Amino acid sequence: FKSDQGTYVAMVSPKGSMWDVDFLDKFVKELKSVTPNVTGFPVTHRVYVRQSVTAVFQAMLYSFFVILILLIMDFRNVRGVLLSLMPLVIGMLWLQLFMLIFGINYNVANVAGLPLLLGLGIVYGLRIVHRWREDMTITAFAATKTTGRGLAFAALAIIAGLISIVPARHTGVSAFGKILLIGIILCMFTALVILPAFIDYLYVMKNKENNPDVET
Repeated sequence: FKSDQGTYVAMVSPKGSMWDVDFLDKFVKELKSVTPNVTGFPVTHRVYVRQSVTAVFQAMLYSFFVILILLIMDFRNVRGVLLSLMPLVIGMLWLQLFMLIFGINYNVANVAGLPLLLGLGIVYGLRIVHRWREDMTITAFAATKTTGRGLAFAALAIIAGLISIVPARHTGVSAFGKILLIGIILCMFTALVILPAFIDYLYVMKNKENNPDVET
């Protein structure tokens, strides 16, 4: 567009999604490499998106430290705290791998689901560990037959709700549902399968150390 004063305005449309934080950074950076006097929705949206993403990660960091303090106050030993954190840590690592394999990027919509996943992942591990600590002489898989069953039904209820919003036409709502759906499934699987197996491994190794001549 050219004004009567001889000045020009160029309108540039991006090829990617404005909800993709990395693409938005790249797009605005390329525009500013041509001229620093750029404005419009992508420029202002980038500011709001970066503020939102930063706020979410700060909230996650603060929440994690608060939860860590509560776990330390609850168990009063390192083993209980680490075991409770296992489903969350392993579930989040698998989530990153899953997103990398399938090309899913973080955006301002799905990143909002991470604080929720933080709380759920820790709760899953906490319930299993507490149930096992009620009778540490038996296998940890006994906890999955009682507490684990209730945990699984609670997780499946959430999963059923998330499945209903994943096909949503709104990209943000769908992305939010996908990240939570994948994360909850991975954290639940870790809490019901990997965590009890790891606890039983420690239990077997301890028995062998205390009774080297006895098969367990």
